[in-house]
Amino acid sequence: MQLSAAVLAALISQCAPDVSPDTMNALIMTESGANPYVIANVSDGTSKYFKDEKGAIEYAEKLTAENKRFSAGLTQIYSKNFPSLNLTNKTVFDPCTNIKAGAAVLTDNYLRQKEGSSNQKILRALSLYYSGNESTGFIKEKKFNNTSYLERVIRNANNYIVP
Repeated sequence: MQLSAAVLAALISQCAPDVSPDTMNALIMTESGANPYVIANVSDGTSKYFKDEKGAIEYAEKLTAENKRFSAGLTQIYSKNFPSLNLTNKTVFDPCTNIKAGAAVLTDNYLRQKEGSSNQKILRALSLYYSGNESTGFIKEKKFNNTSYLERVIRNANNYIVP
């Protein structure tokens, strides 16, 4: 299930008012393709897309029981970060809650940047969001047609048309 551009824009405006809507949209499109019920199993590199919240919650519970690491929802929040963001395997799939959490992580990453222009800071913050460090997001990946995470985010930003 993919949220429409209009619904996603409204959610971003309501749930992440302090982050650029263009940035949040590009991040969401890169992370989940605007599917609120996607789970990326970090442990084995697979992703599953669910039609409804129930299926996504059940799979998240299964992965948790198996002690697997995963990312979930629109902004692909990493399961190890759920406690610090007050998320559960259920609440992470609420679109607004997920967008708020993703915006909080991105904002924290951005505010930790002390050097460089605002563009350099957001690129490093996005790399941190993706990988937990400031450099991996810049590295081209074979599994993504030799594009880096940041190139994919920028491409999605350039494709964004305000509804």
